[in-house]
Amino acid sequence: MEINDSSQVGQGSALNSKFIRLAIVLTLGVSIFLWVWTASALGGQIQGLRAELDSLKRTGQPANSDTAEVAELRQRVVELEESNEELRRALEGMSHTLSISLAQIMRKNNPAEFEKQMSDRHRMICILNLKQIDGAKEQWAIDNKTGEKAIPTKSDLYGPDLYILGEPSCPANGVYSINAVNELPVCSIDGHSL
Repeated sequence: MEINDSSQVGQGSALNSKFIRLAIVLTLGVSIFLWVWTASALGGQIQGLRAELDSLKRTGQPANSDTAEVAELRQRVVELEESNEELRRALEGMSHTLSISLAQIMRKNNPAEFEKQMSDRHRMICILNLKQIDGAKEQWAIDNKTGEKAIPTKSDLYGPDLYILGEPSCPANGVYSINAVNELPVCSIDGHSL
């Protein structure tokens, strides 16, 4: 019986791709679980300390009392909140690093699949940007009582006090054309369209 090498390669890369996806999902799931578990544990401790502090206040001590016990509880609440923030940042960094590492593994093991996924992701982000531009144009036209043939400029749409905070950009380095209100905005990259 003769084995077809090309079919084995195809099956191997498909399995490899599925394994990498599963590893990414599991790793992110574990990271999220750990973050939620840690945050809820610290949150419970913070709530407990705040309850103790409230109890001390209700027992007749002035609200601004600086007894050693109250000061210690206040300090502990601050420490726990800082610790919670440090853990959150560490988990975000770990998740980001892990995502990059897994993407590099996927790029190395299955470059064609990786490029396809990146291309799809870029296209989806670009389409979301185009929808945002289109909505901003429509709102601009309503606010400025312009006709449907009016063409807004970038300075009409993008800025801190305008319709979109900053100018959107295509992740695949395409160039956006805003166009008239009655026309859809477009990207210069094929396939990036509404």
